[in-house]
Amino acid sequence: MDNNVWIAWIVPQTLHILKTKDGGLHWDIFKFEIGKYGEAISVLQFVTPEEGWILTTMNGAGMQINYLLKTNDGGKRWENVNITGKKNYDGIYSAADRSNMKFYNKNNGWISISNNLGPAPLLFRTTDGGKSWSKIELSVPEIYKNCYLSSANVPVFADNKQGKLILELYGPNKDNKLEKHILVYETIDGGNTWRLRKN
Repeated sequence: MDNNVWIAWIVPQTLHILKTKDGGLHWDIFKFEIGKYGEAISVLQFVTPEEGWILTTMNGAGMQINYLLKTNDGGKRWENVNITGKKNYDGIYSAADRSNMKFYNKNNGWISISNNLGPAPLLFRTTDGGKSWSKIELSVPEIYKNCYLSSANVPVFADNKQGKLILELYGPNKDNKLEKHILVYETIDGGNTWRLRKN
């Protein structure tokens, strides 16, 4: 972002941020205690020089917990953001090992998490800069019900209305060998509704 660059990593339970405002000539380092909110970083993105997001992960036996952290001061301090809206929110649990995030501007952001138990992603969207999030449900055809989702792709938009989302699925074929399937979903209303494109 212009001459602003950030590098981040976690040494449990501390988030480390390196930041430069002059394209790398000088760097500042910030440390922030994040406690249980992540041991690794999936995605780091700033939407302004002050406002940024980190999607973190905690890995367990056959599962992953994802947390979203936000800064409003360029990376010095971070807060955990409730994605699901549940009162006792403690991250997004999934039988997965991939997660992704993309903000297209200050207001519009997406989070996608893979799913080793089924074909549908855990897909969340905000239109108010992360104040609230809604879960997006995709209709996956019944023939893929025994597949699992290996990807954590976020939608890609051509403009503020038209976009595509690609799901990469794996499932057994008639010989009981894993077979890859690609499903492409399209939206023409900015992501409010999605339809599966026919091949």
